[in-house]
Order: sequence, then structure tokens, then C-alpha cells
Amino acid sequence: MNASIVRILVDPYAGEEAEVYQALVTRLNSLESDTITPLYLRWIVSSYDLELVCHLADLGDFNDFMIETVRSVTGVNNTESQLLNNGFVFPGGFALSRMRAEHGYSVSHAVVDIDVIPGDERAVFASLYDLPEADDLRKVYLFQEFAGMSADVTLQIAGPSASTIATYVAQYIRPMIGIRDTVTTFTSGTATFVSGEELETLLAAYRPA
Repeated sequence: MNASIVRILVDPYAGEEAEVYQALVTRLNSLESDTITPLYLRWIVSSYDLELVCHLADLGDFNDFMIETVRSVTGVNNTESQLLNNGFVFPGGFALSRMRAEHGYSVSHAVVDIDVIPGDERAVFASLYDLPEADDLRKVYLFQEFAGMSADVTLQIAGPSASTIATYVAQYIRPMIGIRDTVTTFTSGTATFVSGEELETLLAAYRPA
């Protein structure tokens, strides 16, 4: 099977968020798998839910992983998965995040789920790929996502603050021809499960040419 990246949203029961987070960190740190590599776990700022991103070498093992490692955690109310398998990862976004974190600067991340008018998918994707960046704001990944109900394209952005990212989305993304609507989800509090070198190796296949 082709390798892919999966974004998993975990909805804990109210009041059990911290326990679910810690249980997931413990399980993911001890996971032994040749085909599934957890990359990071973050809080979703607006809802106290969690975002888990993994690299899949074989989608055939995904169901067992979800049942045995994620959904069986006490306190998990529900999960939603988004398979990202046709797009790009931009190394500059990850580099910016690591650099700011290592030097004690704040860093915000946002996932922008984009609803595209049917027929405009390729043009919108190309426009998002060509979006300008700044020294303090970078694209992290860009994927087409036709398996979900509400998004056709998913873009992750890293920047110094939520307000900077929100302004960028309002000025550069939402006015694009072919975009019907966007939903921006801000995340924080990253727990990582691989080193920078391992991450670079895993994501090398998704780099722009």
C-alpha cells in the first residue's frame, strides 16, 4: 500500500481530557509497530479535543491501531479520522516550529479545512501551493482530502500567534476563486514521538519537487 498521513481527532468525555491525553502519550510512546509511526499529539484550542497525526506505511494496520491504541483509552468519547494521501509537506513549516520552540518563542499551529466548489479543485490546490510565506509564518502541509464530509483540501500553517494565522487566512486564502468556505482549527501543546531527523526521513516522500 502507498504510505500516507492520517490526522485523528480524539473527543474525550468532558472532565477527562487530561487523563485521555496522558494515557495516549503513554501508549504512543510505547507503541511497537513497523507500519504506524505517531508523529505528534496536540490540544485543539477551541474544544479541549486532541489532534493526533501519524504516518502510515500500510493502511491495512490502521483499524487495529485505532481500536487497540486510541479508541480503547478510558475517557474517549469518539474519534474522527482524516486520511491525507495526495499532497505535500513543506519542511520549512516544521523547521520554524522547532526553531521557535527551542529558543523559547511561542508558536501556533492551525489546520484550515477548505470546502472547494466542485470542478475547481486543481486550481485551488495549485493556488494554495503557491501561497506566499513570511519568515515568521510557514505552510506545514497541503493535502487533498475527498474522503471527508466537509473538506476537500487541508492546509496546516505554523506561525507566531493565532491572530497572525487568522489574518493570513482572511487575506490570502478565503478570497481565492473556487473556495466556498473554510474552517480553521487552532492547536497547541505539542507532544512529539519522533526526533527531528526521523521526521525528516519519514516525510521526505511528501516534499515538493
